[in-house]
Amino acid sequence: MAIPEIRFVPFEGDDEAPSPKTLRSFRIVSWNTLADQYIGYQHVARPDANRRIFDQVHRHRLLGQVFQHFVDMDVDFICLQEVDFKVARQVLVDRNSYTRLLTPTGHGYGDGRVDACCIFYKSADWTIMGREEIINLDDLAGSRNPPSSEFGESFRRRNFGIMASFRHRLIPDKVVTICNTHLYWNPVYEYVKLCQAHYLCLKAEALIVQNETIQRTHFIFCGDLNSQPGGLVHEYLSMGEVDTEDSYSQLIAKSPSANLCPNHEAKSWLAQGHLECPLRHFLFQSAYAKQDASGSVIGEDIKFTNATADFQGVIDYIFFPSCLLTQTKRLSMPSVKKEQSKESIIPTRGWPSDHVAIGAEFSFDD
Repeated sequence: MAIPEIRFVPFEGDDEAPSPKTLRSFRIVSWNTLADQYIGYQHVARPDANRRIFDQVHRHRLLGQVFQHFVDMDVDFICLQEVDFKVARQVLVDRNSYTRLLTPTGHGYGDGRVDACCIFYKSADWTIMGREEIINLDDLAGSRNPPSSEFGESFRRRNFGIMASFRHRLIPDKVVTICNTHLYWNPVYEYVKLCQAHYLCLKAEALIVQNETIQRTHFIFCGDLNSQPGGLVHEYLSMGEVDTEDSYSQLIAKSPSANLCPNHEAKSWLAQGHLECPLRHFLFQSAYAKQDASGSVIGEDIKFTNATADFQGVIDYIFFPSCLLTQTKRLSMPSVKKEQSKESIIPTRGWPSDHVAIGAEFSFDD
């Protein structure tokens, strides 16, 4: 079975024939591929669904088709979350000569799964500056010796981020810095994912300064952020700041032990009542932002990026610096065939993940 058609389309004139990108533009996709380990949960939630949907061999074949389609669309940067590396390596590295950057895989603290994040890039066109930086978001929990507080332990979620700076081989003054991450999923712990996002932005700021690209980098923050439009992480990145007073009050109500750790870094971020993104000068905008007639952002222009038996919403994003890049295209949504006349729920027999892939094409303004 072939995958549904997805392609890069301009904002206006969606029926326009696909056109190649120019030398001064680049393409990026972000996709949570749904790890094999989580297929069992999907199957339990959908007992009446066609068994082929959850067959590993079938899913891997579809994953390979999607990866190859990314290559055929001339995508420069492929950012994946929940990736089982074998299929991605075979298609992107072995067959198509992409270079990969990878966070740790396997099991983490408490024998829970570590959801790997990868950045695959076209090394024929881009060269990495220095080395990638892997950020263990469990660092926010503090030391295990002595053991951290209950509040500190709430940050131990086995989430990672990966970031690196890339220079274009033909136009070396063009630098793109990418952060790809998978933030904690539970909506009850909004303060955890907000602090995770802030920690990544602080790390990104340091990397940009370290590579001496502060004046010329184009920073992309993407991944499965597990934050719906209007959520704390979405507001933090879209607006460059967020009010944390309500979050802090809720935190203290849920976790009184937070009062007992006055030196905890994340607590100090929340307690100040106002958290500002250190990269707010980039004026981040989502690649699927919906704007009104005046140009003001009023939400996301897609119905969902994640659709399961019990949830449907937008939680995956590509945030880009609107002051430095012009978005020329976005990746179209796959036409997902509904199973058994129900609402759109994925994966299906033609789409291997419970997330759709998102993507964008950007051109350099300067």
